[in-house]
Amino acid sequence: MDSAVLLIDLVSAEPSPVSCSLDTSYQSATNAFNREIFSRCVQIVEAADKQMISLAHHSYIAMVNEADETEDALKLATYWNTFLERVQRGRPNAELLEILDMQLMALENLMELNDTNRESLAEKLLSILVKSYKVLHQL
Repeated sequence: MDSAVLLIDLVSAEPSPVSCSLDTSYQSATNAFNREIFSRCVQIVEAADKQMISLAHHSYIAMVNEADETEDALKLATYWNTFLERVQRGRPNAELLEILDMQLMALENLMELNDTNRESLAEKLLSILVKSYKVLHQL
């Protein structure tokens, strides 16, 4: 139970600038952890993580669309694609399909913004499509 006490100490008394949904998820996960319902804690965190990935994806879309210069948009689209590559690891197939779909959108944006690397981006796009097809048939 010592770890539960440490987790309580980490909870800040001040409100977080993050959405209420995340605050509620964090509080629910902390409560489950403190009550030693660890499987529930993991479920809550995994669901929140999925929501956070989707939120970040849509934020990247907005930032790329709102970028004043093509160079900035290209940089943001590159970060977006890298982010989606990182979050794929260890995901269940259904979630992985969603992330691969998001990555296809990111790569399409990169192709529109970057004339010099179009061929390598097209190859990457095709490899993501093949990966999506393989994952789909594993469901």
